Amino acid sequence: MASDGSGRLLLLGGALAAATYALAGQPRRAAAATARTGRMDNTTNIGNVKPPTLEQWGALLAPGCLAHRLQLPYVLKWIDLESGGNPCAVGYPPAHGPDGQPLELGIAQAYNPDDLQVIGVTGAQLRAYCMPGDQHSIKYKGKVVQGFSSALLRPLTAEEMQVQVDAAISLITRCMTTATHDLMGVHAGAGWTPSTRNYWTLVKLQHGLPGLSRSGLPAVARRLGRPPRSWQEFKSGLASVQLDRGTEQYRKDFPRLLNNAEQCASVFSERALV
Repeated sequence: MASDGSGRLLLLGGALAAATYALAGQPRRAAAATARTGRMDNTTNIGNVKPPTLEQWGALLAPGCLAHRLQLPYVLKWIDLESGGNPCAVGYPPAHGPDGQPLELGIAQAYNPDDLQVIGVTGAQLRAYCMPGDQHSIKYKGKVVQGFSSALLRPLTAEEMQVQVDAAISLITRCMTTATHDLMGVHAGAGWTPSTRNYWTLVKLQHGLPGLSRSGLPAVARRLGRPPRSWQEFKSGLASVQLDRGTEQYRKDFPRLLNNAEQCASVFSERALV
């Protein structure tokens, strides 16, 4: 839905999308039956309770994107990569945060507790409509593990959808803040301004492994004798520098994390800001 410049139409469209989804269905008996057996797949919802579509999330996200100068396709790509739009998605099903909720949760996959504390939302809020319990048999990467389910117990209310949306926007703006801080620390040049895809790739990397930016940018800059001029130069430089111990332990995951950041930023349009 188009905006009149004030965002009022976008907000109306988001409210309509949320209300339409919230009224779309009720949990089926199959949900209770499956809960008793504890047998479900981490990527499949049960009882015909489906998560909102990316289009429905997009209608709700649009006003926040306008307010924070975020490109909606970028935010939707983030959500698609992390959860597919499923608000009950979790990272590694057996992983717990200190509150007993999943270690990663929500449509943007916030980290528990660090992100939740900054965002100002609780794990219980983000799981109020999800299949309860943490001893479900979940098929994860070809193996069956015991952990949290990504199945919805019931449809979300419009208010619950808005909590997810606010949390996602807050998480992304937090990643913007830390990316900007890291870039300023190495006196990065014009190739890293928020009008560039380089910048937004680094923003997504904050979500995957912030140490790659925090430790990696200074290390690559020292090796080059200047700040890296682009994402590709930064990425290439990571292969030949030593990072902090906490980040180095995940080196085998670097390719996956870097690729995830690139996929998210691939939809960012530099031309749209010209």
